[in-house]
Amino acid sequence: MHPEVDIRKFKLVISDLDGTILDSGQPLHPFTKEVFAKLAGYGILFTLASGRSLASLRPFADELKVEIPLVLANGCIIQSLNGMIHHRSLMPVGITRKVFEITDREKSDLVVFVDDRLYYKKMTNNILSVFGKVKDAIYEVGSWDAMEDIIIQVNKFMIIEWESLERLDHLEKVFEHELEGKADYLRTNLHHLEVMPKGISKATGLKNLADDLEIQMEEILAFGDFDNDAEMLAAVGLGAAVANASEKAKAKAGLIIGSCADNGPAVFLNQLLQNE
Repeated sequence: MHPEVDIRKFKLVISDLDGTILDSGQPLHPFTKEVFAKLAGYGILFTLASGRSLASLRPFADELKVEIPLVLANGCIIQSLNGMIHHRSLMPVGITRKVFEITDREKSDLVVFVDDRLYYKKMTNNILSVFGKVKDAIYEVGSWDAMEDIIIQVNKFMIIEWESLERLDHLEKVFEHELEGKADYLRTNLHHLEVMPKGISKATGLKNLADDLEIQMEEILAFGDFDNDAEMLAAVGLGAAVANASEKAKAKAGLIIGSCADNGPAVFLNQLLQNE
């Protein structure tokens, strides 16, 4: 179906998880696990790039038999499954204090990423909906003052809002004005707004990993579905966006493939492998 794509030119395949190879509310499809497992037999490495923390992503990485470091927290952290952190990006303390101030004032549900740990003030329906199944490395602090000893270690923030997308629209305008361009913010899906260190993305995280592996970005095939995947899709040898991807992700991709619900990445990859 894609004779112009030669799988032999790639040394690494990397995929976003949610909305790309994991459909909402569903387990990983057996076909997806079967196809991605074939890569090792062709001498091609495989890993995941996600906005999630290690504790949240680990079950899926285990199912997919990932053996190399993961790109976590949208590129802020490169970490192996054994917990070793190879690279991390940190939020300026002034920005962290400002985000605490803004989200308290706006009564927003905030989750703070610190290496492989997650922190929140109190459990709410918003936070439960995303992190309710995560049992390890997630902590309720009651007050942001309780994080003072680790405030210099913050990687990124996630604001979750399932009831009113307008509230996230409003927060974006607040961040534009009050963060003064000293941090990046973006929607990682319709219900999540994240604040990232300036200039950090899945693309920069992947570049760190590729350098460690002595792989060129042109030798990487990437799959993604949303705005936070867009830079990664543009930075690699071939970026493939699923049919359900955001317009920004599609615009940056070199190819549009089948949807997540239709196992688009696995179907596409299987076709490439069968052409060998």
